Amino acid sequence: MTSARAAQAAPPTLSDYQARPPHPQRQSGGRRLAGHMPPAGDPDRPLVTIVTPVRNGAATLERALRSVFAQDYPAVETVVVDGASTDGTLDILRRYDEALDCWISEPDSGISDAFNKGIALATGDIIGILNADDWYEPDAVSKVVAAFAAAGADAVCGALQYWIGDQQGLIFYSNPDNLRLESTVNHPTLFVRRAVYEQHGLFQTRYRYAMDYDLILRFYLRGVRFHVLPDVLANMQLGGRSDSAVFPVSRELYQIKTALMGQPIRHALYSVYHFARTHVSKFLRRSGADWLLDAYRRRHSVVRKARGHGQPPDSR
Repeated sequence: MTSARAAQAAPPTLSDYQARPPHPQRQSGGRRLAGHMPPAGDPDRPLVTIVTPVRNGAATLERALRSVFAQDYPAVETVVVDGASTDGTLDILRRYDEALDCWISEPDSGISDAFNKGIALATGDIIGILNADDWYEPDAVSKVVAAFAAAGADAVCGALQYWIGDQQGLIFYSNPDNLRLESTVNHPTLFVRRAVYEQHGLFQTRYRYAMDYDLILRFYLRGVRFHVLPDVLANMQLGGRSDSAVFPVSRELYQIKTALMGQPIRHALYSVYHFARTHVSKFLRRSGADWLLDAYRRRHSVVRKARGHGQPPDSR
């Protein structure tokens, strides 16, 4: 009998993507195209690649890029993968051509495909992924590099500050120990050694919403060593696609857990609980009962949350 775990196809590999020929419609630029490669990393100062996927993100892309350029760590490579945008995104990429190490623009099959293309283009020893509508704290990369050196970890993650417009939302603290239950590592704060992608594969392209959970849970179950920082490393605006698609997200979380861990009945029951909890939280928030939500989060939430601060959106 075929098990649920065996039903999931193997993830694409780094070599798969590196062997792909460029799309016929590809446009590209950056310093690499002009023959200027970033300096090779060394044990004391490894090269860190930041991959930014974007499609029609002209409204926020500059903020994300400026947060990368503002890092206080000197060895950062910047790679942008654009999905054939039709707004002003390409104009922004051309404007920053001399500041970017590499950018490409071509049709893709979704954000997982863009993630994988960016990882394949990266030359750094450590790789972070920053979506075009998120932004880093100025010392994020330096803290992460120091944590890799001190902890000997394979992956480092931290806290994520949410924003609702210009108003601070909650800080979500990463907790890999609860990954078997739900997505408890903040993907915008996650930095992974290149060797992990080489050994365990890239993002599954079949998922539309929870591809990051599939990747991170797969890493965790295969023994990848995570180190957690308590610091806010990145910021995110609420209102993204997965924020408004509760049922499809819950369905994908169930599919991922069943494929990687089996136990479909157990995960189905947890999915019902997760779906109901999300709707109750939204109702309480609309009703002004934040105090009740805060009490629940302190006692029962699988992800520790608190009110705090990061760099505000208009500071970039």
